[in-house]
Amino acid sequence: MTTIPLVLAAIVYAFEVFSVPGSSCTSASKINDQQQIVGDFCIRTGETSRLYGFLLENGTFKTIDPPGSTNSTARGINARGHIVGTFVTDDDVQKGYLWDGHVFQIIEPPGSALSDAY
Repeated sequence: MTTIPLVLAAIVYAFEVFSVPGSSCTSASKINDQQQIVGDFCIRTGETSRLYGFLLENGTFKTIDPPGSTNSTARGINARGHIVGTFVTDDDVQKGYLWDGHVFQIIEPPGSALSDAY
């Protein structure tokens, strides 16, 4: 019988705790290779909360909120910085979006009752 030594390498992770300034909750969804982080945060006003998407890049938060949105999230980001997520409209319809940093593109398949993008 041959004995083979087993060497286990320790994996070390660094965790950073953060929250969007002024928010009552912050949730991160994805991070890309450029260390850009997307997620959502909420702002409480009295009894109600409003959800917004965010991009955290180089220590700076940017709100991601499609036009006509009553609530929004940012769910994913690719290596080019394109962000996908979901938002709810004034008439309570959920739609997906793609944001390239300049233009929001709604993702709404024909005949769908709601959409989302990850």
